[in-house]
Amino acid sequence: MRVFQPQDAKNAYVSGMTWQVLDPMGDSFLGHQQIPKLIEEGGRFCVRYKNIGEVNMGVLKNFEDPLYENKKVFSFASLVATHEDFGGKTCLVLIQNETREEPQGLAVGLVAGNVVIDQVFDIVDVNAVYEEFVFLCSKSGRSFFVAGDLCPIGVDIAPAHHVNCAQVIGNKTAKKIKLEELKNERFALTVLGLVFVLILLSCAYEAWSWYDGKKIAEIDQIKLAQNSPETIYSQSVSLVLSKKFLIPHASGEQFATEIGNFPANLGGWRLSSIWCEALACKAKWHSVGGTYESFKARLQPDWGKLKLGGSDKDSLGDLQSLQHTFELQTPLAPLPPVAEWPLAEAYTLEQGVDWQKLKDFGWKATLGGIEQQGIPSGLNPATVRSHPNAIHGMPWSVNKQSWSVGKLVLPLFKNHITMTQFELDIDPTNGSAVFSAKGVAYVKQ
Repeated sequence: MRVFQPQDAKNAYVSGMTWQVLDPMGDSFLGHQQIPKLIEEGGRFCVRYKNIGEVNMGVLKNFEDPLYENKKVFSFASLVATHEDFGGKTCLVLIQNETREEPQGLAVGLVAGNVVIDQVFDIVDVNAVYEEFVFLCSKSGRSFFVAGDLCPIGVDIAPAHHVNCAQVIGNKTAKKIKLEELKNERFALTVLGLVFVLILLSCAYEAWSWYDGKKIAEIDQIKLAQNSPETIYSQSVSLVLSKKFLIPHASGEQFATEIGNFPANLGGWRLSSIWCEALACKAKWHSVGGTYESFKARLQPDWGKLKLGGSDKDSLGDLQSLQHTFELQTPLAPLPPVAEWPLAEAYTLEQGVDWQKLKDFGWKATLGGIEQQGIPSGLNPATVRSHPNAIHGMPWSVNKQSWSVGKLVLPLFKNHITMTQFELDIDPTNGSAVFSAKGVAYVKQ
């Protein structure tokens, strides 16, 4: 859960609520029958919005923030869900929260207008959020579109769907729904009212059976808890095998060229490090006489927003550092067919022979043991250990190696090896560069 307040705004907004569709047959004079259970589970605050004939409720278990205790707090997800461009549709809205010091995104996923994702995430995790939504939509068979101002790798956002946080909040069609206390409201009933409720409850079983089977089957299907571990893992493996990775064998030379062409000095600022997860990167700079104005004047149009080298307590910090994001254009590629992956034992020997030849150049690298891949978070690995479609890999890593050697070695990796993270550190005294990296070598057990 995260509460944020846009600049110059009187109100605050909350993301990260837990959502459910309320059973329309569960509403009565006693209040909704799901409310006592939500309260019993720790729910303390809520918001509601109506999506055609369905009521969506978002619940918070805790909200103890003195900064916002005297302010109105609204749900950001319900703003998106009632927005004229997104209401009733299936889409993933990814928006940068510019009120935070660290890069941070807000994700709202809708399936037929119902909220299935409401979370705060680090900018570098935008691809993981996108893949989670793809997985959820694959359960219902619905097509979707992506909107916002954060774009996952390999996804194009249509111009009509480009929108930022301020535009969502300022849209007049989006309903501002205030966070309120979750109460179990009960009213005194007359005898006639009690008879009516009993009759209604006697019919509820048949009505609920119809509703559960027809009306909300689509939402139920996207809940992982309704599927067997074997089915969930099979779908996860399919996503891994269809996903595009940064594979040094195919594009290592272009990757090294793009890193090498990135400016090392700009307007009195010297590049100190580059960190990348796949193609999403962050560059850090240190001043050697330059000012924030001199750097901003030379900022390339495709670079992300500047972040000064401060902290929550001191926004400016030492006045000598800054950072920004940028994205590489290196092409990604899928893994080769599993049948073409080498056996783990044979690959280990082959890689050891290759790395032995590099010892004279000071090359040091680590190759981990074989591990099962593609296991979703929250799934017990023991339940799919013997899955017939299980895939495996061996994690590899290098730490603080010469970049002059590394840019020659990476393209020599085989086509079943991915690189998931990369970091380049530049020595301010002599300009020499060392790199660290890690990834997975996919193999057969």
